[in-house]
Amino acid sequence: MTQAVFQNHCDAGCASREEALALARMKRLDYTQLRCFKAVANYADVAVAAQALKMPAGVVGTHLRAFERELGHALFQQDPQGLVVTGFGRSILTYAEEIFGAEERLLGYAAGDADAEHEQFIVGLPDVIPKLVAHELLRPALERATEFQLVCREGKLDGLLAEMALHKVDLILSDCPASPSREAPVHSQWLGQCGVEIFGSSDIVKPLRDGFPGSLNGAPMLLPARRTAAREKFDLWCANRSCKPRVVAEFDDTALLKVAGRGGYGLFPAPSAVADQICQQYQVEPLGRLDGVKEEYFAISLERRLKHPLVEGIVRSAKSGAFGSSGKLDEAGPVG
Repeated sequence: MTQAVFQNHCDAGCASREEALALARMKRLDYTQLRCFKAVANYADVAVAAQALKMPAGVVGTHLRAFERELGHALFQQDPQGLVVTGFGRSILTYAEEIFGAEERLLGYAAGDADAEHEQFIVGLPDVIPKLVAHELLRPALERATEFQLVCREGKLDGLLAEMALHKVDLILSDCPASPSREAPVHSQWLGQCGVEIFGSSDIVKPLRDGFPGSLNGAPMLLPARRTAAREKFDLWCANRSCKPRVVAEFDDTALLKVAGRGGYGLFPAPSAVADQICQQYQVEPLGRLDGVKEEYFAISLERRLKHPLVEGIVRSAKSGAFGSSGKLDEAGPVG
């Protein structure tokens, strides 16, 4: 049991081997202490946590000090804004979340809650990932709804990675690999790549067909936000061809970008893998393909989730052609 606890803690990205050993040396876990710790970590205030627990603040403080002595490490440090969880404390918090989450599922199952019978699988979706692409990549998870409850969360990649470090996200689908991190060692599995096409309403596209891509000079464009992989690739493509379209608007949300394109406000770039779906759903037409530009997709997860059946299914499906004959991902390797 001690070795298993130590290995799990290492997989979670513990700050040091000494911290993992400290946790492994615990002979018996006091769940009251753990519950007090989790509440204070969530509320960043002993008094507020005590109210939520319906316990005297002094008792909560006593449990926290006892828990820290048992572990041999500080769990909090004082900050002008309140109590801040230490690096070691964040690792312990991941266990607390898992333990009490399992408790809730157990009690729900015993009470006949159908949802509690299914393991939750939480997927993080950066807002730059096109929803149609995400839907196709997630098909293997959606098709196993009788076994798992899929939960999708949107946000910035950095924020989703931070949640993954706390074990609040199982998998992230991204258009770029994650940067290496000592605190939360993650794995980025390349899923595939596809081309990029320009789309727009027919009244904008038709006059620009002749002379493409030169006809993009001065053309109205709806683009992804700056500092995203898709935008950087488009800007580089334009710079290499001295092409200067007129940027009408920029969007964090790629779905809203396409809605604006359907409204006739400008052209927009999108993955060729879902070209048919884009044309049908947004009532637009393809203008042309950006030669040499590729969109790449990655599945990011912690090491302990690499063998999860849904992670394996998503990776396997993407690499074998997740988008079907209408626009499957290219089989070539990563760009660069």
